[in-house]
Amino acid sequence: MSWLGVRRCLSSTWSASSGSDIAQLAKRTALRVALRVGQVAHAYLVVSPPGVEGVGVALWFARGLVCTSPGRRPCEQCCECVAARRLSHPDVQLLAPDKGTLGIDRARHVIRLCHGRPLRSERRVVILDQADTLTHEAQNALLKILEEPYGPSVLVLVTCRPDMLLPTVRSRCQPVVLRPRPDREAARRVAVEYGAGEGDAELLADVASGFPGRVAQICEQGRWRKAVRLVDGILDTAKEGDDLALLQLAEEMAALPDECLELVLDTLRSKLRLLLRQVLAGSPHATRAWASPDVIIEAVRIVTLTRRRLNNNVNRKLCLDGMVLVLAELVNG
Repeated sequence: MSWLGVRRCLSSTWSASSGSDIAQLAKRTALRVALRVGQVAHAYLVVSPPGVEGVGVALWFARGLVCTSPGRRPCEQCCECVAARRLSHPDVQLLAPDKGTLGIDRARHVIRLCHGRPLRSERRVVILDQADTLTHEAQNALLKILEEPYGPSVLVLVTCRPDMLLPTVRSRCQPVVLRPRPDREAARRVAVEYGAGEGDAELLADVASGFPGRVAQICEQGRWRKAVRLVDGILDTAKEGDDLALLQLAEEMAALPDECLELVLDTLRSKLRLLLRQVLAGSPHATRAWASPDVIIEAVRIVTLTRRRLNNNVNRKLCLDGMVLVLAELVNG
């Protein structure tokens, strides 16, 4: 990956989190134990929720492995830590896709890096961000280094979608599951900093499950406004009972890339949840058509079920057609 690409990757990942936040998150994992006792595996699989600092945690671990401090590692003060933090350390390599997938050529590059000897430190650390974008061919190629590790090298795969990795890859890595603590108020503040109004900020915080980093990621990707437009269109058109217009919206959704469609469905589910809170609180902002808690709860269930089904090999258009028509039937039933 180019230096500019790495910088962009890091800016979107760290935009809403400080280094101390990342360190605290990392210290609640097995990575801290590995650094303290010196028993380091040849490969790790860092799993994080979307927008959470998985690559930041991986880099914290890499700094710990190259750190020269006799005490706590990483010390963040020695020249090795400073170089690794600036991504200028020869024994810390970060790779991520500029766009699309990671193919066989990138996998072979990772293997070459892992087979290389460290230049300044005891270990060489290779971090592969967004590992879920590896093609099956690339993953099978990586099995070579996972099954026959080269002593001084440590491979760290970072992903928010571990199910996209082959079981043979997952089983050969030590899992590190990040469990950050959500902060909805901080998430709302980040949304406001990106120009969201109070209502949108609350909705964004819910979509992001209270994780500020995820809010920043959504805003920077530039897909938020389109997601809100589609969601408002579905809810309003369902109230009107216009099946043809609903099917047109479903067709537009079906043509979206996977990540965009997931954002639309997450936004729809969050909008319904916020609407449920308004109804239960007796808010005057709750619309009459969506005034029944039972209807809203069932609608949330339908959207959740649709999102789950789309992860399987189903006809996307038929699945979304069914969802919007069922929502219209619920609200007008």
